[in-house]
Amino acid sequence: MDARHTLEHRLEALGFSLEEAAVYLALLELGPQPASVVARKAGLKRGHTYNLLSSLSEKGIVQEFEKRKVKQFTATPPQGLFTVLDRKKEEIEESSQQL
Repeated sequence: MDARHTLEHRLEALGFSLEEAAVYLALLELGPQPASVVARKAGLKRGHTYNLLSSLSEKGIVQEFEKRKVKQFTATPPQGLFTVLDRKKEEIEESSQQL
């Protein structure tokens, strides 16, 4: 199993879909890019990549900005994933208190 595949599976364990993991890793490798470049790197269709980028943006893992009237996306550094884990932990704690 190669390192990228291992990372994708670890991200899945954090709640990413396999495709979200591929997009996130592509952004980490590429740096700020438009969706079309990210889609190519991740091996996905551009339209679907926009949906995945939107989902990751809602989770606070991807940021969107405009450069020369073109939407660009950038990934939160891996350390930012702790925020995602903290949110999940809070959700679990709230759910367990309701039981």
